[in-house]
Amino acid sequence: MEFRRKKVFLLVIALANTVYANSLGSKINIKELTSITIVEQQEQSLDLQKLKKTNPRNLTDLLRHESALDIAGGSPNAKRFYIRGISEALTNITIDGAKLSKDLHQHRGGLGNIDTELLKTVSINPGVATADSGAGNLGGSIKLETVDAQDLLKDGKNYGAFIKSGFNNIDNSYKNSLALYGKYKNLGILLYGTKGDGDDYKTGNGRTVYGSSEEVDNYLVKLSLLNLDDHDLKISTEKNTQEGLYQSGGPGSDMGYHDPDGNRELERQEVERETTILNHKYNPSDSYINTNLKLYKNDTTLSYLERDSSSDIESEGKGVDFRNTFEFVTKNFVNSLTAGVDYEKEEGTSQSGSVTYENKGLFLQNRIAFEKFNLSFGARYDDFENDLIYKNTSDEDVSFNINADYSLTENLTFFAGYGEAVSGSNTIPVGWLSNLSQNLTFNGSNTSSLDSQKSKKIEFGTAWQRSNIFSKDDNLGLKLTLFKTDIKNPIVVGTGGNMGAPVSDIVNDDDIESKGFELSTNYTIENLNMSLSYSHTDVEQNGETLIGTTKRLAGSYGDRVVADFNYKPSNNLTFGYTLTGVLENDDTTDNANNKAGYAVHDISASYTPIEFKNLTFSIAINNLFDKEYSAHTSLTSNSEAVGEPGRDIRVNLKYTF
Repeated sequence: MEFRRKKVFLLVIALANTVYANSLGSKINIKELTSITIVEQQEQSLDLQKLKKTNPRNLTDLLRHESALDIAGGSPNAKRFYIRGISEALTNITIDGAKLSKDLHQHRGGLGNIDTELLKTVSINPGVATADSGAGNLGGSIKLETVDAQDLLKDGKNYGAFIKSGFNNIDNSYKNSLALYGKYKNLGILLYGTKGDGDDYKTGNGRTVYGSSEEVDNYLVKLSLLNLDDHDLKISTEKNTQEGLYQSGGPGSDMGYHDPDGNRELERQEVERETTILNHKYNPSDSYINTNLKLYKNDTTLSYLERDSSSDIESEGKGVDFRNTFEFVTKNFVNSLTAGVDYEKEEGTSQSGSVTYENKGLFLQNRIAFEKFNLSFGARYDDFENDLIYKNTSDEDVSFNINADYSLTENLTFFAGYGEAVSGSNTIPVGWLSNLSQNLTFNGSNTSSLDSQKSKKIEFGTAWQRSNIFSKDDNLGLKLTLFKTDIKNPIVVGTGGNMGAPVSDIVNDDDIESKGFELSTNYTIENLNMSLSYSHTDVEQNGETLIGTTKRLAGSYGDRVVADFNYKPSNNLTFGYTLTGVLENDDTTDNANNKAGYAVHDISASYTPIEFKNLTFSIAINNLFDKEYSAHTSLTSNSEAVGEPGRDIRVNLKYTF
């Protein structure tokens, strides 16, 4: 405890010293200051236009072409993904700053059914987490931002609307969307609603995946008051509902195919998410004032509609983040210091009881940009507590990070980073976690305590970018990243939890290590854009190669290759092609079909008639050659994993008023 107090003391001293250093720039004329955002090499803002060309229906659809991710599950109620081999249960996923909730049962509800239509930006960071990126960022982060009404309005117009309708043949599903938006002076208003429904889908060999249909409704209301006397205020509320016939556990939910003639019947289930967010920014012409306040409330409920409501599993999350950025500029460098506090609390409830996780954080991140050298370093202090009905755990810790990049030449950059993260939360679903034995033990002992989960990440690499190589105005880029992630003391169920049995022991599982490299290249010339990425990830637990997948912790999968081509012969016509290749997973000794290598081809086109500039027609054919395959991280039952969808023809029509 004394050591932790010293670390906190050092953090406060660092804050004081940095603020003092910034004060030396106060004599600079405020009008000469230039706003700067230094983004660490590990965080990438994805190209939404490319991501949406396959007409994605949800977040896992949107990200399935990212080489650093393996997305598995087949059925909608079993979707999960792994970032560099680490489960999304150990990552931070936020929408406009609101963190998604913990899994409710198995992996239901944690990932959420996120509508992709109104996303403005998507950023993914599988690497080193900065201190101001939130608490518990062990495996990586995905940040989603929705559009404002002002983003949708055409130049010179104060109101608008669009209507969109889509159809997918693989499951005979449809999705209809309507958006109304407008502005009055500085105030923008956005109203959006969508409804989708579909049947069970078929795999590449024509096998029906029973229990894979879903009905989805989504509603969003967002107010955005922008540029009003240096203030920005955004308030939004969203309700998302996903319903379908699924098994509550066993084969067909987590793994394997459902047997329609078996004893375990499908039952109608519903996951409902309600998210309310307030964002306020104040940025006057002052180098020391750039505040940002975020408040959110995120409620998620899993309901078994054919049972009594007492069987519902609920999660109520809330949080606040307040920060200020101090900034000043000299002739030699720009300095940006962000200091703030954050708080999050999540309460999970089932008929068995209620559990609570609470985290209080203090963070400091300083970013300095020189002519050829960028440096980002920071620290955060976390104080967290778990209330597990019959036992409580609490701890505190300080995590540090540092990122740097150096431009050796105008075209060549080297970068490196080291970062730590800590979390007192866990990967155990709420439905299990709230069903605890009165004789609950930690690590098999009545006197033992739980250690907090920690991660340490190391990354380094190089990036090269150059124009006018083979032709005027072309551009070629190359990037190589080597990484290593260590997850210490992951908190999991020791005994109990299965088939409704109370959890009697919670343990710190064996350490997980993920290491590998990513190589990517992109080339642009006139209306043609091409990219190629290759990812190799080795995952070990307790020093031994991980065989298959460990629920909510880590997964082993083969090397991934993603080749993407986009051609725009005119302003109103676009063609796309994507090849996703996954090599055979040689880290496993079994012959289950989900370990075989596979290649999936997707093509797409988008067309806006010159005579009808408000009308856009798009078509995507995913899995063009009807490949029968299963994602490597899908769990198996009887040496078999659920297959992914076969040839899927998706047609969308959008009209903007």
